[in-house]
Amino acid sequence: TYVEVYDCNMVDLVDPAPIKAVPEEEYEKKVREVYPNAEEELMDFLNRCKLNNSEVMMCPRCSTVCDKEATAGL
Repeated sequence: TYVEVYDCNMVDLVDPAPIKAVPEEEYEKKVREVYPNAEEELMDFLNRCKLNNSEVMMCPRCSTVCDKEATAGL
C-alpha cells in the first residue's frame, strides 16, 4: 500500500553540553539551598530568599517552590 507523508519536522543537531560530575555532598548542599527544608515553613523559606535578594519560582506543573537563581547551578 502507498502512504502519503503528512508532515516532516526537521531539527538541527548540536553537540550536547558537557556533563560535569558533581560530588554528592556538593549536590546535596545545593539542593538544600534551592528548595525549602522538610521542617521549614513556607514563610521562612520566602523570607530567606528575600534576605538574599533572590527570586522565588513556582513550577506551574507540580507547584514546587524553589529559589530561581540557585537552580541555575543544578
